[in-house]
Amino acid sequence: MVINTLEHIKDSVMILGLDGDILHANPAGLRLVNGVQGAQAGPQAFVRLFDRHETAIVQRATATAQVGGSVQFIASSRSAPGTKNWWDVSVSPVKSADGHVSQILAIARDITAQIRKEEFRALEHSMLDNITSGQSLESVLESLVLLIEQYSEDTLCCVLLLDDEGKAVVNALAPHFSNGYAKAVHGLAVGPRAGSCGTAMYRKARVIVQDIFSDPLWEGFDDIKNLSGGRSCWSTPVFSGDGKVVGSFAIYAREARRPTREELILMDSAAQFSHLAIEKHRAQQALRLSEARNRAMLSAMPDWVFLTTREGDCLESHVRDAARFPFVQRENPAMRITELFPQSLRPDVMAALERVSRADSQEDLAGSIKYRGEEYFVQISIVSCEGDKLLVVMRDVSQQTRAESEAAVRRSELAHLGRVALLGEITGTLAHELSQPLSIVRTNADVAARVLASNDVPLDVLRETVDDIVTSSRRAGVIIEQLRALLRKEAPRFQPLDLNEVVRQVVSLTRTEAASRKVRVQVQTNCPEAFMLGDRVQLQQVILNLMLNACDAMACKPEDMRRMLITTEADGETIELSVRDTGPGIPESELEDVFKPFVSNSEKKHGLGLGLAITRSIVSAHKGRIHARNAEGGGAIFCCYFTPCDAAGQTSAPTP
Repeated sequence: MVINTLEHIKDSVMILGLDGDILHANPAGLRLVNGVQGAQAGPQAFVRLFDRHETAIVQRATATAQVGGSVQFIASSRSAPGTKNWWDVSVSPVKSADGHVSQILAIARDITAQIRKEEFRALEHSMLDNITSGQSLESVLESLVLLIEQYSEDTLCCVLLLDDEGKAVVNALAPHFSNGYAKAVHGLAVGPRAGSCGTAMYRKARVIVQDIFSDPLWEGFDDIKNLSGGRSCWSTPVFSGDGKVVGSFAIYAREARRPTREELILMDSAAQFSHLAIEKHRAQQALRLSEARNRAMLSAMPDWVFLTTREGDCLESHVRDAARFPFVQRENPAMRITELFPQSLRPDVMAALERVSRADSQEDLAGSIKYRGEEYFVQISIVSCEGDKLLVVMRDVSQQTRAESEAAVRRSELAHLGRVALLGEITGTLAHELSQPLSIVRTNADVAARVLASNDVPLDVLRETVDDIVTSSRRAGVIIEQLRALLRKEAPRFQPLDLNEVVRQVVSLTRTEAASRKVRVQVQTNCPEAFMLGDRVQLQQVILNLMLNACDAMACKPEDMRRMLITTEADGETIELSVRDTGPGIPESELEDVFKPFVSNSEKKHGLGLGLAITRSIVSAHKGRIHARNAEGGGAIFCCYFTPCDAAGQTSAPTP
């Protein structure tokens, strides 16, 4: 009976003899035994299932079980292909009728996925830290290579960078390769048969070569083969922000084999982080060039420099062009810096001096100075200098003031157009929503004017007309305020709110948008109230994002099949919000990764995949959780779970 029960347990269950031999194993246990590299029957067979550095831990556990104790530990093993797995192992004694320990029960649960997920999360954080550390591009990429090698054992990694034209390799970051490898790949031209990396950069797609010594893509590259130290080579291109190939990330395995799914995800993520590092480096280069140009331009301009105390008393001054700015020539050497400025500007200057003194930062001001009937426009920069002193730099910007003013107007107009374009997907359809109440207002205003113009003014008609005007104007105001709320940038304000009401507001706001996409939206609020603590605008953003994603997913479907169902449920312990579409659904292989940052589906390789990651972060900030699944009959369902509260904001249920 016991043996039959063990056959159906998913965990690996083994009955051991007191000498550590494996006497019986359920099917999962047999798969563990048969899948371990070098596993053998006989005494200590159980100990040999795990890596050598785990031997002492396993032996202590079995020894404890032999004297009647139970032990739980985590150990790793090496599968036949060389893949490392982790196990949560429990070892307990099996006693005979006389109370003596006759056998040992060992149960091993595979926790490889959990360990890998934790390690990958730590790896992502480490890579982001390296990118933002301020190191050179070469140092960042070498650190990235070392991190990937540490994560993926028995492999060597490298990053190849192309020239500006994207035709040949100019740099190789391969810290653990042979000394001549970087020299051998220098000048390697991309092409249809240029090894793994050159071909991947040519195809703009991942290239997997199981054996570089027999694959035709590697013909003619014997030096690189021998210097790499690997047998398999898997490479993926690295793209710039504008979609051009700028390099590749490659993993060399010491054995001839294909990569695991984890290794493919790891390689693609490394390529994405290489992309981020390269883009950051390019941005810094552009910034440095821009700063150099600015310094060159400023050096040709007359500047006036004053060294002051933190209280603003001038200690020294340097005037490059005294003839142009005679007001800096003062007989009193102990003048205060504020005496150079008109009364209206002095408080701002003193406040800036105080802020720089306290925070050791930099302040930039702009103002005008009138001297003998002429107005001078100056730019003022205040920075800390020599510990307890301040440096005040004034620069003539009189000639540029008008041009900059005009440029500022143009920049403001462009910024406004940018915001309009950003929200165009939603606001473009709000015109219809606003035109109806505004038309009613206009019509009723005409009626009211005609009524007032008549000799006999019927007050009941006039009152009804004015009421219609007020109602319609309020409706238009609500639409406008909803849009303004989405545009505001404020700190989150958590307060009790009804999730049903938030859903209705977003559905109302996007009603015309859904209609323009031929999507029928149905809302089912299966609870009269769904109060929770939350920020209204952020929750609107979550619902809006899920709705627009659903609309996008159904774009490929016939119009009569585009249906969206939004549901809210509450059972006293949890509030559930779900958005269901009738699109093609999510590939099963991508369901677990759909919320991860820097992970994109196969149809969106150009993006970093941050949209749903941001949605999840908002839900998490509300102490909730979100997951996605495919619906029976087609389509996808995104579900959010929150902790309910009462109308006063008091919660009693545990966090979901």
